[in-house]
Amino acid sequence: MAEATAGPAETLRARATAPGPGAVVTAIQQAVEPVWPETCYVMGLHSEALLEINRSLPDREFDVWAGRPPIRMIEPPLTLNKTGANP
Repeated sequence: MAEATAGPAETLRARATAPGPGAVVTAIQQAVEPVWPETCYVMGLHSEALLEINRSLPDREFDVWAGRPPIRMIEPPLTLNKTGANP
């Protein structure tokens, strides 16, 4: 689905920077073998930097920085007083 919406350059760049199968196997082994596994395993190009930026910025600012569309907030319904007019 993501490849269907991404342009050819974006898809090639993602494939060029994606970790190979060996890196994925190593991360899975690190998660499965220890008695007390970590809660997060970082892998991939620039992933540690992205996580640090994500920790330092508020969620909405990180979303804007990362190019994600903003989340639309649903406004609460209007309350009407006894006459039927808005307060």
